[in-house]
Amino acid sequence: TDNLLREHLRLSRSDIFIDVGHGIGNTVLQAAYTIGCEARGIEVTSDRHMLAARIQQHVFAQAKAPGKAKLVHGRMEVKEHRAFLSELGRRPVKVFCNNFNCVFGERSKKTFQKYTLDDYLAGLFSYMAPGSKLATLHELTFNANPLADANDHREMHSLPRDENASYYEFEKIVLGRQNECVSWSAHSSCTKDFYVYVYTRVGERKFLCCNPRCDRAASGPYVSSYKEETVKEGGVDVERLVVGLCESCRKTDRAKRCRGAKL
Repeated sequence: TDNLLREHLRLSRSDIFIDVGHGIGNTVLQAAYTIGCEARGIEVTSDRHMLAARIQQHVFAQAKAPGKAKLVHGRMEVKEHRAFLSELGRRPVKVFCNNFNCVFGERSKKTFQKYTLDDYLAGLFSYMAPGSKLATLHELTFNANPLADANDHREMHSLPRDENASYYEFEKIVLGRQNECVSWSAHSSCTKDFYVYVYTRVGERKFLCCNPRCDRAASGPYVSSYKEETVKEGGVDVERLVVGLCESCRKTDRAKRCRGAKL
């Protein structure tokens, strides 16, 4: 965890660290004590959050942390927590989410639900300020490729490169073998590589359509990196942040590559 915080999120004392799905709160407390930054966490499971709050109270009673720590019980996609998790895009934040093994993916969807928690996490990241970082243990899906890939794709189709072709950069980093670098696999025989996926917000909150047949691909107008969409949850209309999509053609380069379609 220390390597993740210092090397991959490049967390410093002046940063705001956020753990989405804080569990028993250990990563939040580690950031507050060892980095000395403001550290926040949100957890949907009440038992875990209550245990985390008790641990925090006990640890703080022993020694005061150099950084502030705040734990919240709730759902990360709910609008009332947006400021807590993103600073409303006004300043960069450094975020970690343990979404390993698709726990925020299809496994998180309820019947007839349109989006997964990973989708909402991608939407929240797309809304964050430039300089923000997000580290996950399962790869997210966006409607735009990383900046370098987006411009390579544009160049391949005789479209001009653009500094706002995308709004994020991406790294896939091998941390080691699963049975060597994570506690839940420490006694297993799994020797598969264990990855962390690091996303960095760059430029403005916009991108150019990746479909060379779309009129918006050549010169815009740009597509917003995020959108607020009304979805039904439990029969009630609610507003959720999701990644933006070109409404002219409703196509994405990532979706095309996943299907193996040719442009």
